[in-house]
Amino acid sequence: RPTFEERLTRRRRDRLLLLLYVVPVCIIAASLYGILNDQVTVTLSPEYFSKLKHYQFLPTLHLIGLAESPLRVQAVVVGVAATWWVGLLMSPTIWLGSVVGGRPVATYRQTTKAIGHALLITATMAALGFLTGWFFGTPVPSIWCVNRELPIRLGRPFAAVGWAHGLAYLGGFFGTIVSSVGLYAIRPGIAKRRENPEGES
Repeated sequence: RPTFEERLTRRRRDRLLLLLYVVPVCIIAASLYGILNDQVTVTLSPEYFSKLKHYQFLPTLHLIGLAESPLRVQAVVVGVAATWWVGLLMSPTIWLGSVVGGRPVATYRQTTKAIGHALLITATMAALGFLTGWFFGTPVPSIWCVNRELPIRLGRPFAAVGWAHGLAYLGGFFGTIVSSVGLYAIRPGIAKRRENPEGES
């Protein structure tokens, strides 16, 4: 039977290894979400990228030589640049939900599921934001954009995509908190599944 010191050492090691796992996984997952999200929204409103996001992220696009690339390629860059840091900010909260307190440290599988649940909540909020912007948002004057060459109103798609992007960030924050709390709540059952692995789903 392990001594108290051995159990403590193992617990510290497990916490550190889980931190080294959670940080890159959150960054990669958030970046992939950003790519997928922006591929959808560039389809719904190309003007949102050509009149706004292109100019917001122009230094980054110039830096990697993609400032003149097709809009969908630019949307990939924008998607990563706009979300990787969200994953970085997510990771400490998810990690704390996995290790804090005297409960068993969460498994990698449960932690990965929690990250997925956070992104699912983010996507749900983005969808609600799109619907809100479509039905209740007002058409956006082009003067709001960095490129003001065209004196036109950009219409519902532009407003809806803007709402979707805005609420996605709120969803990321809310989803991270909910997933972390949920992960903390299920951790007492992890010990039972470790003792009875056949019962793990």
